Amino acid sequence: MGEEATFWLVLANKGEKAAENVVVSLSFDKHYEPIAVKGGDANAGDGQITFEKIPTILPSESKKLSFIAKVIQQGTAHVKIEVKGDPNIHLIYGFPIPIARDTVNPGTTRSTATSPALSSIPRNGMQPWSSYIIESPDILNVEAIDLVPKAPYKLRTFDIAMVEVLGTPKDDPISGLFSVEPGGGIQLGSRYGSVNIGGMSTDEAKEAITKHLTEKLDNPTVTVKLARMGDMQQIAGNHTVGPDGFITLGSYGRVKVNGLTVDESRDAIVFHLSKHLDNPQVIVKVEMMNSKKYYIVIKGGKFGERVIMFPCKGNDTVMDAIANMEGLVDTECSIKHVRPVENGEPVVTPLTWEKVIFSKSGFGDNLQLLPGDRLVLEVKE
Repeated sequence: MGEEATFWLVLANKGEKAAENVVVSLSFDKHYEPIAVKGGDANAGDGQITFEKIPTILPSESKKLSFIAKVIQQGTAHVKIEVKGDPNIHLIYGFPIPIARDTVNPGTTRSTATSPALSSIPRNGMQPWSSYIIESPDILNVEAIDLVPKAPYKLRTFDIAMVEVLGTPKDDPISGLFSVEPGGGIQLGSRYGSVNIGGMSTDEAKEAITKHLTEKLDNPTVTVKLARMGDMQQIAGNHTVGPDGFITLGSYGRVKVNGLTVDESRDAIVFHLSKHLDNPQVIVKVEMMNSKKYYIVIKGGKFGERVIMFPCKGNDTVMDAIANMEGLVDTECSIKHVRPVENGEPVVTPLTWEKVIFSKSGFGDNLQLLPGDRLVLEVKE
């Protein structure tokens, strides 16, 4: 107890107009005491924080607010977050770091928390990361589950249309999937030719195909449905988080995911796509964790000082780090594990190579490595 933890929350404007005069206030229970606000102004005291009024939040824009609170009692902590002002402003993300939390509902969040261990490194085995924070240049994979355009939708190039026609000869039916070609046409076969349906709704396409086929068939009955949008491939697939924290979804625009968890990035993408699609559903996962790294610092010896960087995959240990180097540069070198701490001095843990060798992963001196950790190897002269 007595340690400090950093919390943050994100507000999003889901309306069509700029939101004005937005005020955010937070109330803490007995487990936390608010200390300070990061990157902004606020009144903190008596278990409450009221952030300075935000003059304007533009449509689709988000604002991130951060603050620091001290752990004064262990147990389950509740933090109430209230957003006042424009009704189009919603709290879409909000949780403590490194503390886990439940799903956020607009207006209120309830977080399950324990005191962060900042004075020593755990040696009780491998622990899963509480939540992966997305940063540049991570690669996200977006899987499209349900992407249905809002009506009225106009058929476009590379869309796939389902066309069924009753009244055709049995040996030459029209039934199946047809791609809208560049120029807007679909090919119904050598007997029936091409019909231009680009820029039409499915009802208009039905009328155009019916009119075209009446020249060749008696009273054809046509059904046209959108089977798949051609630009779905701009949404589905791998997306690299750019230096500005955004991913690009082709013609659907850009979504900021930097600093979010996987679930929160999914919510952000769904919120963004909801402007164009009817109740979109996607699955998001981290394809490549390019932003998370640990470092090995070699001091002394004939090569001077060197820093070697390795990707942090979540299950790395001190032994793994040494293995990535293909062994120690000197068996007599001293080893220190350094874990930077956001609001305090780094935690430095001396290690013994023999204990590293004989310790299970995450136990003893074979510590689990987290993003940003350093192993300092000091070679004796």
